Amino acid sequence: IEEMASQLERDASDVKALNERREELDDSIREADNVARRLEADIDRENQRREADQELLGQSPEEQRLILEAHEQKLRTRAGTLEAQIGVMHIESEDRKQANAALISESKELAAMVEDVN
Repeated sequence: IEEMASQLERDASDVKALNERREELDDSIREADNVARRLEADIDRENQRREADQELLGQSPEEQRLILEAHEQKLRTRAGTLEAQIGVMHIESEDRKQANAALISESKELAAMVEDVN
C-alpha cells in the first residue's frame, strides 16, 4: 500500500510537471504564431511595395504620379474603412462593458437576497 501511495505521489508530480510543460509549449506555440503573422504581414507589405515599384518602371513621370496617386487613394480608402471598423468595435466594447457591469450588479443583488433569506 505504501509503495502504491508513493507511486501515486510520483505520478501526481509527473502529471503536474507535464501540465506545466504543456502550458509552456502552448505559450511557445502562441508566440510563434504571433511572430509568423507579423512576418506574413511584413512579406505582404514588401510584395505590395515591389509590385508598385514594378508598375512604375518604364513609366513617364506624369504616369508615375497618377499611379502613385491612385495607390494613395486606395490606401486612404482602406484606412478609412479600418478606422470605421475600429469605431464600431469600440462602441461594441463599451456596450459589453456596460452589460457586464449590469450583470455584476445584478449578481451582487441576488447574492445579497440569498444571504438575507438564509
